[in-house]
Amino acid sequence: MWALSLERENSMIDVDFEAENRVLDKQNWDITIRNNNRTVFRRTLAAGTSFGEDSTGESPEDDTVYIFDVTTNIVRRRGRNRVEARALASKTGEVCRGTLVLG
Repeated sequence: MWALSLERENSMIDVDFEAENRVLDKQNWDITIRNNNRTVFRRTLAAGTSFGEDSTGESPEDDTVYIFDVTTNIVRRRGRNRVEARALASKTGEVCRGTLVLG
């Protein structure tokens, strides 16, 4: 299961992109976030890690293991902001992809 959420914060957009699974396969995730076709975030994260100010790196109480959790702020453009998030698993080739639009 994966989720993408956006929240307006003045001239910025708070982006949260995460995936979770009960079975953790040791692999890296190549994560890219784009706004209006412009790459604004690119990182490779090891499975089971978090990136961002709010990330604790801890697993929740219910035994769910996070594959990745990315929280970042991006610049809000005038007009429509089409935010695309994509994560590619290095070993399995699994892809998590989502798109949201802020007007």
